[in-house]
Amino acid sequence: MSEFPQINQVNENSFIIYFTDDFDIQMPAYIASVIHQIDTWPVNMITDLTPSYTSLLVTFNVLLISSDKIRQKLSKVIHNTACKDIKSRGKLVEIPVYYSPESGLDLIDTAELIGVTVDELVALHSEPEYLVFALGFMPGFAFMGILNNKLILPRLSTPRTRVPAGSVAIAEKQTAVYPEPTPGGWRLLGKSPAKLFDQAKNPPQPYRIGDRVKFRPISKQQYLRLGGQL
Repeated sequence: MSEFPQINQVNENSFIIYFTDDFDIQMPAYIASVIHQIDTWPVNMITDLTPSYTSLLVTFNVLLISSDKIRQKLSKVIHNTACKDIKSRGKLVEIPVYYSPESGLDLIDTAELIGVTVDELVALHSEPEYLVFALGFMPGFAFMGILNNKLILPRLSTPRTRVPAGSVAIAEKQTAVYPEPTPGGWRLLGKSPAKLFDQAKNPPQPYRIGDRVKFRPISKQQYLRLGGQL
């Protein structure tokens, strides 16, 4: 079996670090700590950092530093970052959600499927704090978990051709908010009026890997007052 972490060169200007080959609840905080250290390097040396559940793609400026030097620096960061000693330094992000059949098209069906009332379903989804495991699929889309066991359900058998922006959804062990309209097969429980991607801001989304997210139920009136659309 291969040992982790692994640092593999992808091409002339990027490396990928594989931290594990399986899901690990400690990974978001670990990867966030590695990113935090890389962020302290000289400006423009790193052109992009793309984290996932188990890896980090590091793209660098070949005009400023060689691949050998980057590998050495990455090795040093990993050596100085022990996964077992990492405690999440992520912040708590609160996202308001209007849970209702008109804002969450699968809310009633999902409640019936798992044998609870709609209010119980809303409580099951909104009471925990979720960890941001990865960013991807589209700008501002965060994969969060882990759901209560009662909410762990497969994706829809037939994906929708258009999921409205702001839709709060679940699929398998994860939950997420769709920042923009897009096709999707996750089960929709409600909508948030929050703008979760703004290119004019730095960073453009309110959360990073390792942050925690809490969904706060709001009324229809609050949702509309905050700029939500139905």
